[in-house]
Amino acid sequence: MTKSLAISGHFRKNQTMGGVASFYQNLLRGIEAVAAEDPRYRDLNVTVFHGPHGSPYVSEKFEYRCIDSRLGRFGSDLKFGLFDSSKFDVSFFPNYFRPPIVRSRRSVTVIHDLFYKNMPELIGRGKRLWLDATQRYALRRCDAVVTISETVKQDVLRCFGSRWQDKIHPIWNPIALERLDGTDVSAIPEGRPYILGVALDRPHKNLVTLVRAFAKLRARRPDLCLVLVGELRSNRPSGPASAAASERLPAAADVVRDEKLEQHVKIAGFVSDRELGALYRGASAFVLPSLFEGFGMPAIEAMASGAPTLVSDLPVFREVTLGAARYLRETRDPDAVFDAIDQLLAAGAQARPSQETIAEMRRVFAPATIARQYLNVLFP
Repeated sequence: MTKSLAISGHFRKNQTMGGVASFYQNLLRGIEAVAAEDPRYRDLNVTVFHGPHGSPYVSEKFEYRCIDSRLGRFGSDLKFGLFDSSKFDVSFFPNYFRPPIVRSRRSVTVIHDLFYKNMPELIGRGKRLWLDATQRYALRRCDAVVTISETVKQDVLRCFGSRWQDKIHPIWNPIALERLDGTDVSAIPEGRPYILGVALDRPHKNLVTLVRAFAKLRARRPDLCLVLVGELRSNRPSGPASAAASERLPAAADVVRDEKLEQHVKIAGFVSDRELGALYRGASAFVLPSLFEGFGMPAIEAMASGAPTLVSDLPVFREVTLGAARYLRETRDPDAVFDAIDQLLAAGAQARPSQETIAEMRRVFAPATIARQYLNVLFP
């Protein structure tokens, strides 16, 4: 029996890189793979509705339709709900917003995190109110809600009430780890051991503490350098972030300059997938001292690539790293981060994840593995 699935794929031009876009691409890749091999979904018809900038993932197996609106993705989803949703068995909204009118038999959305409740000082009041209203509405009106970790599910239940227990399904994000295979090494510092940090430089990623800890490490390990991958920022507060928050957690690039570390810190920005994979495999240590996460994809990528991994002792990191990383309790203290990195480096090869752990991570986060769990929620 034919099943029809509509997927909201609206992204602004500047949103085609980042966590949600990566989740979206890998999930579609996984759905495509499952539909090709699982008899239950061989008659699955998938239509992706996208905005004027196209879809971050394109498959010849899916149909694509553009819905443009002056109100961006929210307006486009409103149009879809009003005029197109009745043609589908299931409407899937991968980024928390479910329009008021959806005429398909079933609707499902994804809540990625409750960052605005955990670090409200970094989000403007208007956006906090919007997120609160739309996520409460999604919980009421959707037939099912997916959270990207058990940790996020528990956060949702804590904030919105235990009555949503049975409606929420925790499913980890899909990660196409094979994309990291290859030998592109242009960003690796020639002949020098290095610590690797991979993150957009936002205050909650806490890269500033990593840089300050590295400055202390230089005295003990003068040949060591630090490689930062991801978009960095200026020290000027922008958007909803307050001036006080930006002052307390300044930009990593500014601290590199203030500590006179320009010759020892390589700011790589965005790199290719193969280059990123080579950086993970060659790193003496991967460090992510985040103050908050809903998932933490770079930590999984690092461990699945065999890198010794040190992350904050957050419940979500213990969850998604399968308890096999090393965990940092004092994330805001450069001395504590320095000590933890130094111990990790001293452990050498013993700190690397086992081959069994690497194989397990590649299995459980594979796009097809995750897509099967989503399809079970979409078509129960």
